[in-house]
Amino acid sequence: MIAYLNGAVREVRDASAVIVAGGVGYEVFCPASTLGKLTVDGPAELQIRHVIREDAQLLFGFSDADSLRLFDLLTGVSGVGPKLGLALLSAMPTSAVAQGLLTGDVGLLSSVSGVGKKTAERLVLELQNKVPEHLAAGTAGGGAARAAAPATT
Repeated sequence: MIAYLNGAVREVRDASAVIVAGGVGYEVFCPASTLGKLTVDGPAELQIRHVIREDAQLLFGFSDADSLRLFDLLTGVSGVGPKLGLALLSAMPTSAVAQGLLTGDVGLLSSVSGVGKKTAERLVLELQNKVPEHLAAGTAGGGAARAAAPATT
């Protein structure tokens, strides 16, 4: 499994970037916040979630450990796949998604394209007590310092 990718940005697309590492170009789907930090020919250092399906192997990349953690929580909910998790994290900052989950703000969550009221309610029901409070405090993005700790577990 690929957990981390460090390389040069070859191309930035609407929902993904091509990162060249070791002579191989990897297409990595990223939230808008991560894509906004990438520049062509610039360096990329991404936390990766490698998703293997019957018909594809997909890489989802995040510039900080907090975003990856929230992505994992979101996609752990029945009916929420990686594309929907990415849509939530692209529509608003990580801290806003976390705050919406912690406070049960179904309206905020269902305002994201592809997230209906029932899905938003299920997200709140299943994640309200699982989301770390520091994610809602606006510290997302500072996850790089904490990234080393979860990697050893």
